[in-house]
Parts: sequence; structure tokens; C-alpha cells
Amino acid sequence: MATVDPVVSDLVDFLNASPTAFHAVDEAKERLKQAGFSQISEREDWVLEFGKKYFFTRNYSTIVAFAIGKK
Repeated sequence: MATVDPVVSDLVDFLNASPTAFHAVDEAKERLKQAGFSQISEREDWVLEFGKKYFFTRNYSTIVAFAIGKK
């Protein structure tokens, strides 16, 4: 029996959990939180810190994630 690469297995899990764009955003939010990203609101003033990671969503169907460098 062939061994499945963990990256492929993770992608299949993500796709199975994401039958729509709304599900994909929700799944991505959870994965980003687990990876140390903080959710911010697009409509509020941001207080960003060097070396931190953030994300926001729009209309439950779009997600934007970014990291601020340490310098």
C-alpha cells in the first residue's frame, strides 16, 4: 500500500471540510488561529505589532492573512 504524503492528506481534509467558499473561509480561519494568527476587523482601526500575524474576513467568503516583519 502506498503512503500518502501528509501535505496531500491535509489538502484532502481541507477540501472535504470546504464544499463552499463560506466553509473554506471558516476552515481557513480555524487553521490560521491554530498557526498563531490573530483575527482583526476590517472596519476598525488596526493596532499591528512587529513580528505578529493577522487575518480578516469579508462577507464570510473572503479571507486575507498577512504577517508583519520583525524589522
